[in-house]
Amino acid sequence: MFSYVEVAKKRSKGRQEHPTGPLETVDDDWKARVRAAMAEMDPPWDQKDLADKVGVSKAAITNLFKPGPRQIRFKAKVHKELGWPDSKRMDDAFRRIAEKWPHLTDDQRQALLAVADSIVIKP
Repeated sequence: MFSYVEVAKKRSKGRQEHPTGPLETVDDDWKARVRAAMAEMDPPWDQKDLADKVGVSKAAITNLFKPGPRQIRFKAKVHKELGWPDSKRMDDAFRRIAEKWPHLTDDQRQALLAVADSIVIKP
């Protein structure tokens, strides 16, 4: 007969490694883009798949997807696993576009979006 301690030790996955790196804030728009990218994977990824790929617990991913801004240390790993550019470079690009966006005319905005659409490589 096994004692409770022996059974608990058998089930344990060992000490969890916690993510390292800078704290980065993610908002609901970023989370929506992550969910969309997960759905486009073949086969589609669920939260457990993302957790396994990034190397964090499923609870960390569940917490990530709760509404509102979150601070995480594994944003760069999510970007890498999804094949996205480095999160810092991407954030800088979005910031630069956001700064200029209010000063553009509707025609300029449409032209900018058309350029972005034209340079995206379709699978």
